Amino acid sequence: MRNCAPVRLLVEKPRQGIMVASEIALGIETIDAQHEELVDLFNRFAHAIENDAPLGDVEAIVQRAIACANAHFEAEEELIARTNYPHAEDHKFQHRHMRLEFTTLAGDALAAKGHDPVTLEDLADMRAILMEHITGPDRQLAEHLKAAGVK
Repeated sequence: MRNCAPVRLLVEKPRQGIMVASEIALGIETIDAQHEELVDLFNRFAHAIENDAPLGDVEAIVQRAIACANAHFEAEEELIARTNYPHAEDHKFQHRHMRLEFTTLAGDALAAKGHDPVTLEDLADMRAILMEHITGPDRQLAEHLKAAGVK
């Protein structure tokens, strides 16, 4: 993924909000690697919020996640254009909507910072949006890409 170095969060035991990359594997190497990176960043963000990390650390994770998400959406949209995906406009619209949702929810979580119900609800909302997109529209896109010979 452009401008995105791998980041890992070691988790001793699963916590609410933590995602596992294997839950979302689609069988397209590039997309799976990008999703794994986004999952890692989501997990780091959740861990930082849940453990009251310094605001600067949390903001750095958010900035990196935004950059990685934008690079991922651009890469997916290049594949969409290259393979004439029939649901291209809808998928691009979903990307724009997710950018707005994540920016808003991340801002809310940073403002509320901590274990209050708003922050934990924001984390759950972000996880649900991401999982819904990957297991729905992205899975449909992956099937199209595989049929077009993308591995």
